[in-house]
Amino acid sequence: MTKTQILFLKAEGLAKTKIADLKEIDFTCSSPCLVMDLELDQEGLVNSYFQKYTTNINKEYISKAFDYFWRLGVPIHLSDEELNYLAKYPESFKCIDSE
Repeated sequence: MTKTQILFLKAEGLAKTKIADLKEIDFTCSSPCLVMDLELDQEGLVNSYFQKYTTNINKEYISKAFDYFWRLGVPIHLSDEELNYLAKYPESFKCIDSE
């Protein structure tokens, strides 16, 4: 397994490089799911900026993504019902520990 992973590069020279040390992340099913805002104004090792996943955080990230596309001229509008469905969707996944 790779020791580090570059998570986000917006455009060369314009975005800060974020690196996650995957050895420091617990990927077992008993550990909480973690998320991080890729627009975080931090550079380098970002493990300490991961936070526990919640539906509300996911809803915020989805809204930001659709707002971004709207500003690009992609006229996609989500109803509150659709946004709530998308925000809760990851919670339907079943975690399977590797053996």
